[in-house]
Amino acid sequence: MGGRFIGTIVGIIANPQSGKDIRRVIGAASVVDNNEKVSITRRILGGLVSEGVSRVLYMPDHFDIVGRALEHFRGTLDAAPIAMTFTGRQGDSAVAARAVSDAGAACAIVLGGDGTNRIVATAIGDVPVVAVSTGTNNALPTWIDGTTAGIAAGLIARRRVDLDTCAPHTKRLDLTIARPDGSETADIALVDAAIIRARFVGARAVWDARALDWLFLARGEPGAIGLSAIGAHLEPIGPDDDDGLWLTISDEPGGECVRAPIVPGIVETVCVSSHGHLAPDTRFDVRDCPGVLALDGEREHEIGPHDIVTVRLSRKGPRLVKIRETIASAARRGAFRVPAQTESTGARQ
Repeated sequence: MGGRFIGTIVGIIANPQSGKDIRRVIGAASVVDNNEKVSITRRILGGLVSEGVSRVLYMPDHFDIVGRALEHFRGTLDAAPIAMTFTGRQGDSAVAARAVSDAGAACAIVLGGDGTNRIVATAIGDVPVVAVSTGTNNALPTWIDGTTAGIAAGLIARRRVDLDTCAPHTKRLDLTIARPDGSETADIALVDAAIIRARFVGARAVWDARALDWLFLARGEPGAIGLSAIGAHLEPIGPDDDDGLWLTISDEPGGECVRAPIVPGIVETVCVSSHGHLAPDTRFDVRDCPGVLALDGEREHEIGPHDIVTVRLSRKGPRLVKIRETIASAARRGAFRVPAQTESTGARQ
């Protein structure tokens, strides 16, 4: 199979801004600096090379994360930065994702948090995504060694495993804010969407559960930290479950109260006044609830007093690679087996 895949492109989008928000100040979340991201990327590249990937297209940035990692692979990889202007804003990830998709990449690797992956999802199309966490407050990307992530990406890129099994389309929350003047704002979330009692977007990160009015979850997995942990500790919803979850939050007595880790090192008691399942492709409207709409843990859009927020759950999210399942599937197919050597290769005794 190898010859057919010479030249297979893998995209790498490493967000230099991830892992540094206010949650590192108010809680005990880890800080993943850009030097560590260079190290993670170097390990990713090693995994890619081991699976025969020869071409890499990457997002440039002011720290040159991928470029620095590539210094160790000169003559091994044909790598090039995307022709784009890096601005240091979240839109950079969308520009890069679109370029990776347009280039016909067979897989994309994203270093960042839930927010970075959300932005990538708006433009990546059908390209499978290996989401590598660069922090401790993420529900979607996986906290895993870069070598393993690179191996999984190489297997996916070279189609050594079944794509629909190992990289299925994940769930997505489609949201629309309809205003009285007829204008609309549409956006998506991959993990959670929350309506917060606030007048302005302000600091983007959401860290105070007491400000929540509504919470919508595409997934709420035990072990997650962040808003999705509220649902996970009340009624777990996995990525493979068909439904999502909606919850209304109140600071008044009544309903059900759960303890949940909203920020690393901080466990809060959150009172849920009502909740229920969010069925796929079913419209859910929220009216008369001014505030701010937060998507995947970051405040994004202001909501006026007469605006209508519509939420739908779908399976139109990106192809999210199941890293461990991918490697296990490849192993069952014999992808890692090496022909027996007739002579000693100097193996360690």
